[in-house]
Amino acid sequence: MRPRISSNPLAVLLSHCVRSLVDLLLAQLSLGAVADARIGGRLAGGGGLSGGERRRASVGVALVGCPRAVLLDEGLSGLDGHSALLVASLLCALGAKADRLVALSVHQPSSHIFQLFDSLVLLGGGRLLYRGPPLAAAAALERRGAPAVPPGVAPADHLLHVLATTPLDA
Repeated sequence: MRPRISSNPLAVLLSHCVRSLVDLLLAQLSLGAVADARIGGRLAGGGGLSGGERRRASVGVALVGCPRAVLLDEGLSGLDGHSALLVASLLCALGAKADRLVALSVHQPSSHIFQLFDSLVLLGGGRLLYRGPPLAAAAALERRGAPAVPPGVAPADHLLHVLATTPLDA
């Protein structure tokens, strides 16, 4: 069966715009080589997408509708370091250049990803412990009783350690 081609110029233009957006997201998420692969085909013995490719595809699905707000819970989980940085960079660019709200929960950001954040929220024991610029977080927690960042330790790694091991003043 052949696809029906619309004679409506607006529908044709919209179709081209959507295709261009999909192609752009495929390129930005490094999914161009698997654009025609089945997402779930691997379990059935096919050549479907890997776990990281599936995660990046799910981020692409969330972005293709051009939402005003993007909320991703653990949107980087299951990705290798390079892919996680790729997705985080795309989300940061989307927030900055496309004027979108992007909220992403990340449990163990690399120092490169940590540096991309505009704002940081740290939670511990069900409480809000910090909200503000990422580079000010260590000093803020220090004022609440946390140890200083040791020389040679990345602030993101230090903050994770502090949140896991140090009781902080409310």
